[in-house]
Amino acid sequence: MNPYAILGVSSNASAHEIKSAYRRLVKQYHPDRQTSDASHDQIAAINHAYDILSDPIRRAQYDRGFSTIFIEQPEDPVEVYKREFKRKRFENDKREREEKLARRTRIYRIVRWIHMPITAFMVALLLHELFTTGGTTFFRCALLFNAGYVCYYKDYREGTYKLSFFNLFIFVIFFLVWWDNL
Repeated sequence: MNPYAILGVSSNASAHEIKSAYRRLVKQYHPDRQTSDASHDQIAAINHAYDILSDPIRRAQYDRGFSTIFIEQPEDPVEVYKREFKRKRFENDKREREEKLARRTRIYRIVRWIHMPITAFMVALLLHELFTTGGTTFFRCALLFNAGYVCYYKDYREGTYKLSFFNLFIFVIFFLVWWDNL
């Protein structure tokens, strides 16, 4: 693929001659003027040749004999398939991670709102226990602290997410035992 032959200019043509030949050929083979698929290939070849010859550095490299670096080698279809497969797999994995994070964030917000009445209930229960018996248990204080911790952090975090479900489970057991002792 000789860019000089594609543009129809000599190897010692000036930048102005290259530009005018490029414009003339683009007008001639423009897809709006011709409906064949060959015009698309011609335009691609013309653009590639003009990219080489319009840049003085690339033109000098081509003239010195480095023409092989400008020839586009056809890609191996297997490599193209592997690259596309990896790209699609990466995009699917990224989308699934984002969906999982969004789902967990919504669940965490709901559980956080559930922990607010739990915190109020535990405060009331601890105050009642403190004034009636004169002391509290560590278990109830820990449950209150965990519920307050979950209510305090608004943003989703993996540790807080797990703590919120653990605390909710412990609270349900505690509430059932407390209700049974009434």
